[in-house]
Amino acid sequence: MKAKRFLGILLLAGIVILAIGCNNGSTDTTYNIGDTGPGGGKVFYDKRDNTGGWRYLEAAPVNQATYGVDGLAWASSSFESTDISGTLTAIGTGKSNTALILATDPDAPAALVCKNYNGGGKNDWFLPSKDELNEFYEQRSIFGIGDPALPYWSSSQDNYYLVCIQNFATGFQGYSDKPNTFTVRAIRAF
Repeated sequence: MKAKRFLGILLLAGIVILAIGCNNGSTDTTYNIGDTGPGGGKVFYDKRDNTGGWRYLEAAPVNQATYGVDGLAWASSSFESTDISGTLTAIGTGKSNTALILATDPDAPAALVCKNYNGGGKNDWFLPSKDELNEFYEQRSIFGIGDPALPYWSSSQDNYYLVCIQNFATGFQGYSDKPNTFTVRAIRAF
């Protein structure tokens, strides 16, 4: 009888340990658009699955630079006409774009300020791609971005001289010269 009870306790303990061990330190926390993310920013995109190691995008709670006040150029002066081949526009490419920009132009102001941002103790912030920036624009009301809406840099280069920007007054995505100074907002994927 004691042996059966002992085996039953061992079996129950094994199930509990197995259940705890299945978590592998990951979290099953779900976020809604507008929730505060782990980096202290607001969640503005949910791709609904964890492919690629991330599901959500969050944007920093404040701009890292603001047009007309302390706006930043996209490229440092010695790289204003340098082709940074390989930047992409799709959601999920901003992080690799930022790394590519900084590998080519280590002092690129817009990308560098995002890389150096440590909001929420996180150090994986980046300059959004064209499509990531558009998703941020679509959710601008959760950030309190209203009039006057500002132009923002993306990490998506068009050619040697031009980079995609988004006007937050109209939603229009266009292109601007790299030395111009615009608003910068860091984002991160988690």
